[in-house]
Amino acid sequence: MALPSMVLEWFENQQRTVARSTKLPPAPPKLPIIGHLHCLGTLPHRSLEALSRKYGSLMLLHLGYTPTLVVSSADMGREIMKTHDGIFANRPITTAAKEFLYGGKDVAFAPHGEYWRQVRKMCVIDLLSVKRVRSFRFVRDEEIRNMAHKIKQACDMRRDVNLSDLIAGVTNNVISRVALGRSFEGEHGRSEYSELTKDVMQLFGKFSMEDMFPSLGWVDVLTGLKRKNEKDF
Repeated sequence: MALPSMVLEWFENQQRTVARSTKLPPAPPKLPIIGHLHCLGTLPHRSLEALSRKYGSLMLLHLGYTPTLVVSSADMGREIMKTHDGIFANRPITTAAKEFLYGGKDVAFAPHGEYWRQVRKMCVIDLLSVKRVRSFRFVRDEEIRNMAHKIKQACDMRRDVNLSDLIAGVTNNVISRVALGRSFEGEHGRSEYSELTKDVMQLFGKFSMEDMFPSLGWVDVLTGLKRKNEKDF
């Protein structure tokens, strides 16, 4: 027990030294190792709102070993997103981003710099230009007509219509036809592409031990998260 205690004491001393030498935003009291994870509760958005009333619109939370700046007002958000946008332009590379986005090399997670500027330029010119968007208008028109036909069929048969699923299906069909050249919609409107996209989005929101505690990435192997990421990739 002596060695872990010495390591923990050294770690806390290092944190106190950094806090004294750096002007940091206010923060609630934190626990050793886990930091402020215990403050989030089962409804993080409500917990963060309650903390912001006490500590202000700008506060620093340590989620495990990951320092996280929490912004809770429009004025402070404007300062960060407009006045100091260059400083806050980068995004942290999560475990899911490493697995699904080739180490964070896509336009959403690539670090701000020349590579990101070139990727963004390519997206704007080759994917999102007015000419390119118009060239795929027929795809959007066909998918909208298909959706309207499905709604009519459901009404004729007096069945309930889940608009959320229908709109999500149209969106996924348009994306898959534009990006991959075909729709993956199967029987009863189910789409392989849609199901895979849903799985991937859920994995992006999963708690990863490696994101909070980099040295404990092996825990994600034990929980099956890493295997699930590799399977869906």
